[in-house]
Amino acid sequence: MNFLKRAIRYCWRQKIRSIILLLVFTLLASAALIALSVGHATAEGTEEVKQTVGASIRVEIDGDNPDNFGSPTQNEYGLTYQYNGDYITQEVIDAIAKVDGVVNYNAEREGGYWGAGIDFEYFPGSFNFGNSNNGYGRPSSYTVVLNSELNKNFINGTYTLVEGRHIQADDSFAVMISKELADKNGLSVGDHISMYDLDNDSENTFEIVGIFSGTEGMSKDAITTEGIPANRGYIDVNGYNKIFHKPAIELGSLEVYVDSAENVEEVLKTIQNLPEIKGKTFTFSTDTEDFDLISNPLSSLQKMVNTAVTVIAITGAAVITLLLILWTRSRKKEAGILMAVGRSKVEIVLQFLAENIFIAIPAAAASFGLSALLADQVGAFLVSQTASDVQGLSVVIHSADMAAVYGVGALILILAVLAVRLLLRRAPKVFSYALWAVVLFRLLCPVSVTSAVSLLGALGAPAQERSAVTSVVEYVPADIVRDMAPTVMPLPQEPFPAEPGENIVSTAPSVTQPDAAPVSPLSGPVAVLTLTWLTGMALLLLYSVVSLLRLRRRLVGAVRLEDNIYLADYIPSPFVMGLFRPKIYLPSTLTETERGYILRHEQYHLRRRDHVVKLLSFLALCVHWFNPLVWAAFILAGKDMEMSCDEAVVRELGEDIRADYSASLLSLATGRRIVAGMPLAFGEGDTGGRIRNLLNWKRPQPWIIAVCAVVCVGLIALCAANPKGSGTPTEDPPADRTETGQWPSVEAYVQQVMLSQTEARYYTENADGTVSGQPHTAAVTDRKLEYLTKGGELTGLALDGVLEEWEYFYLVKLDVDTASVALVGGQYYDNEEYFSLDDRHVIVALRHDDDSYDILCDDPINDGGDFFGYHNTMEEAIYDWYVTDRNLDLPLYVEDWRSQIDLPEPGSLGNYPVHRYDVDGGYLYIPGSAWIMADVTAHRSHGHWEWYSGYDTGSILTVDRFTQTLEDEYITSRKQGFEPLDDTKQIWKRRQGGINERYYFYPTADGNGCWRVWTLWTDLGISDYPYIFIEPQVMYLMAESFTPTESLPAAGASTRTTMTSTYRAEVDGRAADLTVSYTVEQKNGEPQLCSLDSARARNVHGWEQVHLAATVEQHQSLFGSGLYQYLVPVFYEADRGNGWETFQAVVEISLTGQYSPRHTLTQEELAAYNAVMDPAIRDESGDIVDFHIQPFSYFFSSYYENVRNLNFEEFIRYFPDSGQATEAEFEALKKLDNWPFKQVERMENMPVPIHRHTVSSINEVLTRWGGITTSNLDTSGVCYLEEYDAYYTFTSDFNMFYFIAESGEQVGNYVYLRKSVENGNIAVLTLRLMPGTDEWQIVSHWRSGS
Repeated sequence: MNFLKRAIRYCWRQKIRSIILLLVFTLLASAALIALSVGHATAEGTEEVKQTVGASIRVEIDGDNPDNFGSPTQNEYGLTYQYNGDYITQEVIDAIAKVDGVVNYNAEREGGYWGAGIDFEYFPGSFNFGNSNNGYGRPSSYTVVLNSELNKNFINGTYTLVEGRHIQADDSFAVMISKELADKNGLSVGDHISMYDLDNDSENTFEIVGIFSGTEGMSKDAITTEGIPANRGYIDVNGYNKIFHKPAIELGSLEVYVDSAENVEEVLKTIQNLPEIKGKTFTFSTDTEDFDLISNPLSSLQKMVNTAVTVIAITGAAVITLLLILWTRSRKKEAGILMAVGRSKVEIVLQFLAENIFIAIPAAAASFGLSALLADQVGAFLVSQTASDVQGLSVVIHSADMAAVYGVGALILILAVLAVRLLLRRAPKVFSYALWAVVLFRLLCPVSVTSAVSLLGALGAPAQERSAVTSVVEYVPADIVRDMAPTVMPLPQEPFPAEPGENIVSTAPSVTQPDAAPVSPLSGPVAVLTLTWLTGMALLLLYSVVSLLRLRRRLVGAVRLEDNIYLADYIPSPFVMGLFRPKIYLPSTLTETERGYILRHEQYHLRRRDHVVKLLSFLALCVHWFNPLVWAAFILAGKDMEMSCDEAVVRELGEDIRADYSASLLSLATGRRIVAGMPLAFGEGDTGGRIRNLLNWKRPQPWIIAVCAVVCVGLIALCAANPKGSGTPTEDPPADRTETGQWPSVEAYVQQVMLSQTEARYYTENADGTVSGQPHTAAVTDRKLEYLTKGGELTGLALDGVLEEWEYFYLVKLDVDTASVALVGGQYYDNEEYFSLDDRHVIVALRHDDDSYDILCDDPINDGGDFFGYHNTMEEAIYDWYVTDRNLDLPLYVEDWRSQIDLPEPGSLGNYPVHRYDVDGGYLYIPGSAWIMADVTAHRSHGHWEWYSGYDTGSILTVDRFTQTLEDEYITSRKQGFEPLDDTKQIWKRRQGGINERYYFYPTADGNGCWRVWTLWTDLGISDYPYIFIEPQVMYLMAESFTPTESLPAAGASTRTTMTSTYRAEVDGRAADLTVSYTVEQKNGEPQLCSLDSARARNVHGWEQVHLAATVEQHQSLFGSGLYQYLVPVFYEADRGNGWETFQAVVEISLTGQYSPRHTLTQEELAAYNAVMDPAIRDESGDIVDFHIQPFSYFFSSYYENVRNLNFEEFIRYFPDSGQATEAEFEALKKLDNWPFKQVERMENMPVPIHRHTVSSINEVLTRWGGITTSNLDTSGVCYLEEYDAYYTFTSDFNMFYFIAESGEQVGNYVYLRKSVENGNIAVLTLRLMPGTDEWQIVSHWRSGS
């Protein structure tokens, strides 16, 4: 009876045992198969989403580039600018349509046609133009389209076609109008309407081909006719061309639809490089919002599946191992009987393995069927829990999954080595021993390589032909948020955002986290199994340490024989012990002959570093202690190691020694296997097998050695690498890694912030045009993200991850009539009536190793971009923020030296930023706006850096590193005529011929050599001009700031470019060029402004002289018409011949070449602004006869760089009151800490009247003219009574304030009004024009020298 028959009979006889094993095998295999298959389905679904979820590219004419406009022309409505740039033509459309990946397109020109109704009426606006437009009334705008069905309003569901059809490319004089306009005029599809076009002075008749709904409920209370959505419509391209006598299509935008979100960037690059596109002034943008919405849930599902696979693998291995060990131990008697009747150990082991294999085969079949039945249900459940935006995940079981379940890693490798080992049983054992190296590599190496040729890849072929779609994934549209009722609390927010120019220093708001994800049912077993695994590993290590300590006790009294060879009395067998300096220990009872054999054997071990290999093998066993195959590999590898050394000794000394060598083995046998990392014992293990191997050994032929070498190398190459193209996305984290951050991505956090905005406060407009004093609340019905961009990242500072800076901006739609809204949040809304609740946000996020995030800071940032500040790179800004926020003992990159510099007129300097510059081994602070770094690259290797003054004074500062000691440098300095400033000898000075020099000496951080900072300035170069007068002080501060260091956390290296923008400022026929120097770096392929460095002025003509140095007003910098445009106010000094005067102009920086339209205000425009701000009432001859003080004039009571820094105490001092205080109010005021008249007992004894100012009356003025409320101001210096909600002032005086502009200019949406003030300074009032209205608000009221 062979072992196979015995195995079958045993399985049949032990039915309960067999059934238990069958169930365990089936359940574990089914769970693993389902988990792996769901993982593959998720990965394949992700790939399909990339192919099925579309994206779009928008190509537009560049309406923000002033070079595309000609000179303005005057008409009855004001100035008109004619666009002369590139249009989207039929040639452009045809070229784009042929690009691979483009599936559809729609070209349009928004507002391309303006038609006044002749035989029908529009909904009227609130502003009456009278008999304008040649008597035809106010026109409305129509969008010119190729195909209206592809217009964004119809695609996103804002508009819906309710009657007729859409406009097509071959239509001529076709029009689509709103249902509201059709109902108002009794129009239907097929009717004709006539319109008058002022631009072409022509009447045109159109046929109504379609009527759409969607404007119902939108505002009908706009200022003008075209502001009412129901009045707007669509016309075709051919009719438009005929009206304007255009021979070809000239449209403003083209929406290009791409087949896959994954290909959108590649298609965009192809389009941009088309000959028909290249060189034209188009702008491009992409939209992949739908794909981004679904990618995060799929990633979460993939992570959950990976965790399940890990848990199932560990659980299965542990359970099966424990069962087999228990049952095998109970069969000792059976094994003894079989050996007594002549069965070998090998045959008995094979029987036991065969029993398990016979049970595993039907278990595999059963698990395949069970998993096939349950896979779809499990997949659907997991999707419902983790990926709510994904539907219809179809899971298919593949043979690759089955191969993974039944062992792809160590199982395949060990079995493969065992198979090849049998083939090489007659070959030298060194080859069998070499094969175990690849197993050890796979068990221990934390990384793996991929190869197109891999034994593991052979198991990846599918058992059946995969269908074209094995995973069907559908996504929920982006407007799902309109149908959701999120149970989240709104984030704490101020009702009004920061205004342009504000410097914000605040902590991150408390962010409401999303509802906790359901706790995975695997979390408990994972903890238990992890503890079990760690316990087993610890026990093995403890056993090894105890065994080693017991052995060392036996070595007491060992005697050194020679070199690293020792003799010991109490050891049964020779061995090698030690790792870095291994020693050979021999029993003292050995004969000289035996000692020679054994020494050669042990020296072969040392030569091959077998003692290291055994230690690594034992560590692998400790990690994989639950896997029986790893135990088998450990034992067999040790056996092959010993046999290969035995063969090496016999090969060296000759076959005649085999008998004596075998006798030595027999006498020194330990009789057991040493399960430990060391020692490496001569007599351990299978002594009988080693003796039989020696007796059968013959010197191999060369060709046998060559064949064996080829087989070994081939197997190692096949098994060492993973196959390429595993079905799992490479960017997914390892399965055993869990998220440590609170957010899976920054996108997820921003999405939650948007969803948390469930309501917003707004103010309405009263009948008299004023803004209501009390806010209202409206529900948020929709949200959209305008942009989310990553600005930079910083590694090496935060110990638990990477710091990243992001910016985002989003809009919301409110459940309220837009026309009734006077003010909400950021006061901005687009043509789809979305409002901004606040300004753009800056996030500082901490990215962990598993790519999860913690949000450290989320602040609204005004137009000045305060987070970046004066830093050269975003990495430096992140560094300074983190160091400041965490109060770390590290130097900042940017500091302000204003308080350290003495000036003749205190406070006249403003701020004085200095930037840290890192040299090799130290750092110092340099005022980047006033000092220029010299190009000394050739000397940099010798440790030399140099800066010179930007004011051309001849002042110099250098930093040098010397190899000499400080004492040597002191001697050299004295020889050069320098004298120490004091006994410390750190500072040395020398003055000769009007030249002032200093040496500052510092020891190096590593103690090798010293540092010297040298400063030089001349009496002739220093003048009375404040920025030059302080230069010696600044130089000494720079030198004293030098700090030697060994290393500091770097703020990241970025490619930066210093650039300049120049604007020619003209005053009364005189001209000066103003040049602003700034630093730009590329971030993710986009330019980013890093810092405003300095400003220079140059006389062009007309001035007697112009001062070289100009002042950049950093805090006054604003965004222009686009994201990459910045308006930088610059003060400069010039002389007409009567002395120095201060002037101001605005230099625009554009990182894309697009500039805001700008023009100097005419006298009529200035008069219009002054009429609002001038309190004087004049008679017909122009004489002042009275004053009419408007409350908003108190905005001019103080200077402020931002309206939110308005001095509230001065603002309210003479503000019109809401009445006199009562006795009750007087008694309440006496209880206030800041009440100044505490000695006055009765109100009638007050020396001055007490004026009450209600918060509502103050907010009405603040909101209308400044876009702020009292909550945005520092009101601590003014008395306030909460029970009356009023502020109180006390004065009997009267004062008025006004601003009469002498000159001004408009740049984009900003107006800069200027007037001369005392001491030759200039005051500037900055206004922001409100889009879509004739109104404006104050941004800042500033003056030079402030």
